[in-house]
Amino acid sequence: MPEVQKYSLKEELEKKDAELTNDPSLYGMSALTYPHYINSMRSVMFCSHLKQYLVPLHPDFPLVFTNSENIVGQYSDGYKQVKNECEVIHKVVKFEDILEHPNIYKLFLFDRKKKKYDVVERGEVENLTENFGYQYQNDVIDSLEEGDTIPAGTTLYRSTSYDEDMNYRFGTNVMTMYTLDPYTSEDAAVVSRSFAERFKTIETEVFQIKLNDNDYLLNLRGKDGEYKPLPDIGEFADGILACIRTQFNSQLLYDFSADNLRRPFSSDRKIYTPGEVEVIDFTIYSNADEIVDTPFNAQINKYLKSQNIYWQDIYDTCRWIVEESGYDYSKEIKYLYKRSNEMLDPNKRWKEGDSAFSNVSIEITTRKVRSLSKGQKITGRYGNKSVISQIREDEDMPYTEDGTRVDLLLNLFAIINRTTSFVIYELAINSICRKVRQRMATLKTLKQKENLLFDIIHDFNEEQYAKMKPMYNMMNDKEKVELIEDTIENGILIHQSPIRETKAIFYRIMDILDKYDWLTPDVVYVNQNGRKIKTMSRHWVGELLIMKLKQSDQRGFSARSTGAVDTKGLPVRSYKSRQHMEKHSDTAVRFGEFETLNFSIGVPSNDIALFHALYRTSPKARADFVKNIFNINKDSFKVDKFYISRVAELFDVMLKSLGCEIDFVDTDTRIEGYNNTTIKPHTLKDGGTMLCTDYEFFLHERREEIKKEVLMENLLLTTEQLEKEVERRLRDTKFLTGPVYDDDGDMIVE
Repeated sequence: MPEVQKYSLKEELEKKDAELTNDPSLYGMSALTYPHYINSMRSVMFCSHLKQYLVPLHPDFPLVFTNSENIVGQYSDGYKQVKNECEVIHKVVKFEDILEHPNIYKLFLFDRKKKKYDVVERGEVENLTENFGYQYQNDVIDSLEEGDTIPAGTTLYRSTSYDEDMNYRFGTNVMTMYTLDPYTSEDAAVVSRSFAERFKTIETEVFQIKLNDNDYLLNLRGKDGEYKPLPDIGEFADGILACIRTQFNSQLLYDFSADNLRRPFSSDRKIYTPGEVEVIDFTIYSNADEIVDTPFNAQINKYLKSQNIYWQDIYDTCRWIVEESGYDYSKEIKYLYKRSNEMLDPNKRWKEGDSAFSNVSIEITTRKVRSLSKGQKITGRYGNKSVISQIREDEDMPYTEDGTRVDLLLNLFAIINRTTSFVIYELAINSICRKVRQRMATLKTLKQKENLLFDIIHDFNEEQYAKMKPMYNMMNDKEKVELIEDTIENGILIHQSPIRETKAIFYRIMDILDKYDWLTPDVVYVNQNGRKIKTMSRHWVGELLIMKLKQSDQRGFSARSTGAVDTKGLPVRSYKSRQHMEKHSDTAVRFGEFETLNFSIGVPSNDIALFHALYRTSPKARADFVKNIFNINKDSFKVDKFYISRVAELFDVMLKSLGCEIDFVDTDTRIEGYNNTTIKPHTLKDGGTMLCTDYEFFLHERREEIKKEVLMENLLLTTEQLEKEVERRLRDTKFLTGPVYDDDGDMIVE
């Protein structure tokens, strides 16, 4: 007989409560912010921003941290760490025979504890969706050679989010001030030139060039008799990456003359780049039986032959591991074994979608370093996103009395409007710590400096003090001096828990300001017309952790052509921009339902309808729009009073097939009688409710209006006199109630 198990739900809940109390995992992604100091919608918005932020090339660890940053970094895919001691058995370098400094290779490792083979790929960047990515730091993996032993726990490579101690960073600390500067209105922000150039991220993009049997790449980069259609690895392209010309025998001599092969024609297929990009890798897929070694194909053949050497080495290594080594191997090696076999198989037919192409497809991986620009969206850790409205020169930015330059200006009303209070707490904490560091620098002895440092840490967080002070006491004098000097130079880190606090941060800041009388808001200056001008009010100036989001002015820009219409006469959507065959997307930003409603607040409906006609819905309106643009002899546009909407025409046809028709009624000019049969509630002007018909309510309002008119003329009336006068005026006043008929049913015309 089975044993009866006793189960207590209460005990299990109490056990889980004890385990999870003060555990940051309860907050999930919100543990990187302070949910109890911001409203719930902004907390949700911040979690969305964590999926949209770009990894800076030079990030900072937040000066005010939650202690969940490294937990997030621990479970990220942005680094590779070996768990056990491994030996490097082979290194296969891509394009090693043709490049002086190749940057892509694979390391085959043997895990001595598990007796298992694995492979690690070294790359420059990680290519993510939507042309975004991040840079790798490869100093450790680049130092390894065949036969080297890798100690357990070694991090082979890591993204720029990690520092040398594997602290996870996702933003940059920026000296910030809240102000009413006109350029900070609404969601706008002003940044300094230095910060804009310092806050760099990368974009990665893979360009695909497909060459049919009669397609040839133009000689855009060849010099001294060299035919060079593409930039080599490590070189840059700006504007046009490649240009493809199709061979037509009737104009062969003209199109393929030496001079014309250097000059793109309007009919050529151009592959555009978004500004200056660096080529970091080639991958070539060939379905041709043989690529003839001509000047047109010399550069392609050079990379293809070197690529085949690379894959042959990988194939030989994987085959030996799988078939001869006698040890276990990872699924990555199994995949590489299959992949290398396909890359070397002359009978393999590569496909794009469901169909195989006829000749060659070239994938070129590029990297672009991008700084901040106008229109770029940035955000803090509280859903407090902003859009850069202006990049000012450093000398035009505000600065404090000690010379500290403000690099970011945000709108003062944003905190109240968004209810994100911890923004000002973070700024205040860092402003206080900045002043503490400045005072530490003026103190003479190490003891004085350390006392001030640990006093302020204790004032902000007793637990942080209890952990740091014993560790500091165990240091020797040299280590103590180095820590103090590093603190003065780089900042004081303050831990603020996102879950619990023994005392609210507001009251802690108030106590600190009462304790240290030299902690006051900054006196701020601006330079105008060659003069140093002191601002009227003081400001708290301090660092905020700022993240850079994917959204920018580049991604929202498009250029609409008035041509390219479909069979319905409406503009069609083009995908050439995705294939890099156009400089800009010609699919204009959608002006849809919500945009129309928003514009209806302050724009007349006729103007909105005209905009839609010129923009999309009317073929004749679009044609008139283009004519007016190119008519240089007229100072103003001339448009018709009415345009026929093609969208409305199509809608009418669809309704007609259903046996329906739309009838538009102008209620402003239509005469209708008041309903005097259906009783419903009507709201009175004094806030009450009257249950009656529409006609009865109309008479009630009319009587009230007449009463006011009578009383304005004569206040000395009895109630009976007032009622008689109202009835008389109501009877004698001329207002339309509907046609009047006689006893025979004929309408009486007066």
